Amino acid sequence: MDKNNSVEVKDLYKKFDVKHTTRYGGQAKSGTKRVLNGLSFSIKCGEVFGVIGRNGSGKSTLLKLLAGIMYPDSGTMELRGRVASILELGMGFEPEMTGRDNIRIKCKMYGLNDKEIDQYEEEIVQFSELGEQVDYPLRTYSSGMTAKLAFAVLIHVKCDILIIDEVLSVGDASFNYKCKLVFERMRKEKKTIILASHNMTTLEDLCDEIMWIDNGISREIGNALSVCHHFHTDSTESPITLENLANSGDTISMNRLAILYRDGINVDKDITKAKELFRRASDMGNLDAKVNLGDILASEGNDEESKKLFLNAADKGN
Repeated sequence: MDKNNSVEVKDLYKKFDVKHTTRYGGQAKSGTKRVLNGLSFSIKCGEVFGVIGRNGSGKSTLLKLLAGIMYPDSGTMELRGRVASILELGMGFEPEMTGRDNIRIKCKMYGLNDKEIDQYEEEIVQFSELGEQVDYPLRTYSSGMTAKLAFAVLIHVKCDILIIDEVLSVGDASFNYKCKLVFERMRKEKKTIILASHNMTTLEDLCDEIMWIDNGISREIGNALSVCHHFHTDSTESPITLENLANSGDTISMNRLAILYRDGINVDKDITKAKELFRRASDMGNLDAKVNLGDILASEGNDEESKKLFLNAADKGN
């Protein structure tokens, strides 16, 4: 393992056996879903490393493997030092116990002794910003309050690698700023943070590098701003994403998907499909779609209908 790295992952594979049942309890069908497909990457000591990808891309599975909650089918993982993680809200907490009692239980789970817990308890309470609520049962907490408590505990335990999955996305702006200060301190201490989230703003603000996972492999690793931009562009230009949105009735997505088919962007060029989508969006009032459909009809010699579409769009301000 390179002395400058805290994490090295090579050729990681993970699959799950899945069962499908009909809505009314019919015969189950079994199958296999491969979640990670030979994933390889490394993380430097003292780096805040982000992980992004669509739902089902393998982000959470990867973090659970790194945290030691599950094991890979094949491949190797080397992690330098002690690992602590928050992978699900409330994981390891007792809902009927108070926040304060949960602090003590969770600290013991991370190996702190009673003296250390006494030393850190009030610091944890203050950082969590829970105030009197810390002495109420955890089941009365909002998701944001639970996240604050979990994170406050985690930053006071002894670890070299901190793994966080989506938890910061439920925090407010002031709490996220406090987290950023903690991350900066941990950087200076050469501790490593691995953070998965769908919140691009959070990742761009906090991470040194980001890995984009797509279908269980690394699509891109690099500068946070650059990778987030490429991921966002791919998401908005993805035919699958646009089709799902179009099927839900979103006329902007219908128009954009039609443009992809018209111009052959990321799909095989299909003017007939483009016309169908432009017409659907046009009939639902999308002015850009009216103009785009008019352009196609005009190129086909249907001047009368295209003129009506252009005039209609113009009358409505396009």
